[in-house]
Amino acid sequence: MLTTLLVSLAVHVAQAQDPAPEAPPQVAPAETDASPEPEPCPEADPCPECPPCPAPEPCPPPPPERPYQVDVELDPLNFIAGGSSLHVGLRRGVSRVDLAVYTLPVPSLLHSHPDVSVYVAGLQLRYDHTVHERTRNLYLGGQVILNRLELTQISTGLTTIAHDVRLGVQVGYRLQLLDAGLYVNPWLGVFYRAGADSYDVGHTTYSEGRIQPFPALHIGWLLG
Repeated sequence: MLTTLLVSLAVHVAQAQDPAPEAPPQVAPAETDASPEPEPCPEADPCPECPPCPAPEPCPPPPPERPYQVDVELDPLNFIAGGSSLHVGLRRGVSRVDLAVYTLPVPSLLHSHPDVSVYVAGLQLRYDHTVHERTRNLYLGGQVILNRLELTQISTGLTTIAHDVRLGVQVGYRLQLLDAGLYVNPWLGVFYRAGADSYDVGHTTYSEGRIQPFPALHIGWLLG
């Protein structure tokens, strides 16, 4: 019994010397801001007294392309030789139709009859087809010419009037000189002459070949 009492006393003393473990400190939860975020302030008008800028006006539509264009061409070599020339052309796209009237005292160097003077008055209908629509420079075409020939024998003054028809093809190049419409038009034609082989003029005979080349240089003006 004494022993049991002593053991109980020893246990009681040991518990009194060892303090109970402390509980870990409690961390207070962080306070959260439950209020909503403020909305950003609207940007201030840099010029509150100025009226608002008007809306930009739309660009005007481009002018419609003219379906037809008119040009006028002259042959300066005809005027230098003492004749005249007037060509009026109507263009649409790659096509051009030309109606012309002209007169030309043919220089004696261009025919082999020194005793005959040749005066030509002609009416021409011509068609040109432009090879490239954008450039409208290089072209091919054909034409029909009705000529009135006044053939005079120089030594006697006797005159013969004749007519012939010529069919030809041509190639040319229109070179624009100014934006306003001025251009030059060199071209080369080859013609087949349909008519009599020769004509009696006074006491001599005048004749021409059936196939004839014809170079020319026109100066033109595109009107619109």
